[in-house]
Amino acid sequence: MSTNGKLENYWNGARWWKFDFHAHTPASSDYGKGSSQLELGKLTPKEWLLAYMKAEIDCVAITDHNSGEWIDKLKSAYIEMKNNKEEGFREIYLFSYEAVIEIINSKGGIAIPAHIDQTPGLFTWVKMGIPSLEGLKLALLDGDLSIKRSDTYYENPNEQHSTNFIESITIEKSKYIGRNSPLELQLNPWMSSFIGGRGTGKSSLMEFVRLAMRRQDEIPNSLKEEFRKYSEVGNRKEKGLLTEDAKFSLVYKKNQTGYKINWALKSDQMHPIESFNGSEWVKEEGSIKDRFPISIYSQKQIYSFAENPKHLLDMISDQKQIGYKEWLDKKNILEANFFSYKNRLRELSLLLEKESALKGELSDVTKKISLLEEKGFQEILNEFQKRQNQSGYMDAWESNIFSLPEKIGILEEEIVPLSYPEEMIDEKDTTDVELLKMIQTFNSDLNKLKSLLITQKDQLTVSLQKWNDEKQNSIWFKKFQESIKQYEETLKELSTGSINAQDEFGKMFQIKHNLETSLQKIEFTKVECERVKRDIEKTLNEIVEHRKLLSTQRQNFLNEVFKTNQSVKIRLIPFGNKIDVESQLREILRMESGFEPIIGSMESNEGFIFDLYENGIDESKISNLKGKLLGLLEGKDFSAIGRYNQFKERILKLTSQSIDQLELYFPDDSLAIEYKNASGKYQPIEQGSPGQKTAALLSFVLSYGNDPIILDQPEDDLDNRLIYELIVKQLKESKSKRQIIVVTHNANIVVNGDSELVFCLSSNGQTCLSSQGCLQDKKIREEICSILEGGKDAFQLRYKRIEPHV
Repeated sequence: MSTNGKLENYWNGARWWKFDFHAHTPASSDYGKGSSQLELGKLTPKEWLLAYMKAEIDCVAITDHNSGEWIDKLKSAYIEMKNNKEEGFREIYLFSYEAVIEIINSKGGIAIPAHIDQTPGLFTWVKMGIPSLEGLKLALLDGDLSIKRSDTYYENPNEQHSTNFIESITIEKSKYIGRNSPLELQLNPWMSSFIGGRGTGKSSLMEFVRLAMRRQDEIPNSLKEEFRKYSEVGNRKEKGLLTEDAKFSLVYKKNQTGYKINWALKSDQMHPIESFNGSEWVKEEGSIKDRFPISIYSQKQIYSFAENPKHLLDMISDQKQIGYKEWLDKKNILEANFFSYKNRLRELSLLLEKESALKGELSDVTKKISLLEEKGFQEILNEFQKRQNQSGYMDAWESNIFSLPEKIGILEEEIVPLSYPEEMIDEKDTTDVELLKMIQTFNSDLNKLKSLLITQKDQLTVSLQKWNDEKQNSIWFKKFQESIKQYEETLKELSTGSINAQDEFGKMFQIKHNLETSLQKIEFTKVECERVKRDIEKTLNEIVEHRKLLSTQRQNFLNEVFKTNQSVKIRLIPFGNKIDVESQLREILRMESGFEPIIGSMESNEGFIFDLYENGIDESKISNLKGKLLGLLEGKDFSAIGRYNQFKERILKLTSQSIDQLELYFPDDSLAIEYKNASGKYQPIEQGSPGQKTAALLSFVLSYGNDPIILDQPEDDLDNRLIYELIVKQLKESKSKRQIIVVTHNANIVVNGDSELVFCLSSNGQTCLSSQGCLQDKKIREEICSILEGGKDAFQLRYKRIEPHV
C-alpha cells in the first residue's frame, strides 16, 4: 500500500503475483542449456536469486530433480541479502517441493518430483494475499478467478483497475468510531468488503465518507431526516454520531497522484484538498465534488429510485457522457436570449401602438396648416414644408446609420481568437500538433475578418463624414436654409396682421414635423420588430432542438450501458414525466388549486394533462397545449367547459414572465424500467417486489462508470438467487473498471463476488477492526462463516471442494 501518494502495486488484500511453478537450480544436472550450461551451473545462490528478482518474479517453486540441496542455501542467501539491503534486492517468496510432498504423503500418495518441459520465460499470475501454500491451494481451486497463464494473458493484471480509487479512509473523533485513536483503513483498488454484526459502525463509516466527499445533497428528500444523525453532534438529547472535534480524511488516487480529501466539523481545522508532491502534502483548490467523482448508495437510496424514477434520471444526467452541465449552461443562455428578445418585442409593440394616435394628430395639424396656407404664402410654405419633410426623414435615417460604426466596433471586440494554456499542447504529440495548426489557421482567418471589419468601419466612418460634408455644402442645404429664412420672414409679415400667426403657424409646423419624424421612426421600428420576431422564432426552435438533444443523449447513454445487460432494460420516454407535470403547469399558470376539470390529471381522465399523455406524449401534443393556452391571450376560445370564463380571466391576468415560461415549458423525461423475472420474461419494475426492484436498479448502477462506488447493504430485501444472478455477476465484471466498496451481511457478495479485501468490524462501544485480509486467509474465512449468513454455502459454491479449507 502506498503511503506517500506514489502509485504502487503493493496494496492491502489480494493482488496478482508472478509465479514460476517450475524452477531448477544448479542442483539439477540439466540446469541451463546450450553452450552456456557449464557457466550457468557455477551460479551462486545470491546470483540465482538476483536473476529472478531482476525478472520481477514474485514467487518461485523450486523443483530440482530428486534433490532439495539448494533449498536451504537459497533461504539463507535470501535472508542475508534482505538484512544487508543488497542492490537489486526485492521481495520474493520461495516454495519448496518438500511442503508439497508432505501434503501428498498425508493423503497416502507417492510424490515424485519430475521435470516438465516448458517454453523458457513463462510464468503464471496467481491472485492471493501474502503468498503461502494455503493461499496457493485455494487459488488453484479457484481457476480463472485467481490463475492466469502468461502465454494466454499478456497484460499485467495488477494494472487492470480504475485510475481513480480510494486508497485509505481515516476516521477521528466521531462518537463511536476513532474517538480514542484514529481508525485508519487501507483499501484495495478492486473490491473491498466490510462485514460485522449489527451496530458495528459499517454504515456510519460509509456515511462519513459521504460527508467527506461532499455528497450529502444526493440523499433523496424522503431520507434526509433519517440520515441527519451522521452529520450532527450527539448528546443526551440528540442522536447525532459526531463529536465537536470530528474529522475525516480520505486519500483518493487520481491518475497516479495522491490527493487527501479532508472534512472537519470545525471547518478551519483542515484544508479541504491536499496533494502529495513527492515529499509532503500541499494545499490544493477546487471543488471536491467536481474533481473527485464517486457514487455512494445505501439500499434505501436504491429503493427510492424505483419508487421515484426522477432520482434515477438525475443520476443518469450526472454522467460525463451526458454533458448535462454544459447542456444546462447553453439552455440558460438560450432562454436568457429568448426572454431578452421577448422584452424587446414588448417595448417595440408599445411604440407601434402609438402609430394610429400619431396619424390622427398629424391629420388635425395638417388641416390647421392648410387654413394658414390660404393666406397667400402657398409657394413659400410648400417649399418650407418640403424641405422640412426631407430634413426630418434624413434626421431619422441618420440617427440609425451614424450609430453603425459603434455597433461594428462592438462586434469587432467580440471577435476573440481561440486561446489555450501552454500545457494543453504537447508539441511532441502529432495529434496535438495537428490541433495546434487548426487553431492557428482559424485564428489567422479570424484576425483577417477582424481586420476587414476594422477597415469597413473606417471606410464607413469616412463615408459618413463625406456625406455630412457634402450635405452641408450641397445646393439642397442652401435651399433648405433659404426656405427657413423665407419662412421666418413670412411669419414676421403675418405677425403684423390681425392675427398672431407667428406663434400659431410655427407651433403647427413644429408639431407636424415632430409627428412626421415619429412616424418615420415607427417605420424603422416595424422593421426591427420583424427582425426581433425572427430572432424569437429562431431561438425558440433552438431551445426545442436543445431540449430534444438532452433526451437523445440520455437515450444514447442507456443504449450503451444496456447493450450487454441481459437482466435489466431501461428505455427513455421523452417528456414522459407524469408525476410532476401538474404541479409544474399550475406553478406557471399561477393556479395552485382549482380548475381540476380543465387542467386535469392522469387519474381524472379529463383536462389538459390527460389529453397530453393519452396514447403517449410527443412534441406536437405539447405544442398544441401551449397553443390553446396562449390563444386565450389573443381572444381565442377552445372550450365551453364549466368555469371556462373564470379560467380565461385568470389566464389573461398572467404576467409576461409567466407567459414566456409557458412558451419554454417541456415536461422532463421519464424511464420505463423492466427486469427479467424468474421465468426469464421481462416485466415492468412497478410489478416487482421490493427486492426485485432493488436488484434491478443495483444491476443498473453497476453497469457503467469507472469511478469508485460505495454500496451500503445492497442485499437487503434480496434473496440469494437475485443476489447471485444480478449482483454478484455484475460485481465481478465491474471491479476491473472501477473500485467497489461494499458493506454487506451476505456471504455470496463477499465470497462469490471475489472480494480482494475484507474488513471484519466489531464493537465494544467503539468500532474496531478485528481482522482484515483476503479470502485465502483462514482467519477471514472463519470470520465470514461466523458473521455472515450462509458463509459455508457461499464458499462451497465457489470452491466446490472447500470443506477442508474453511
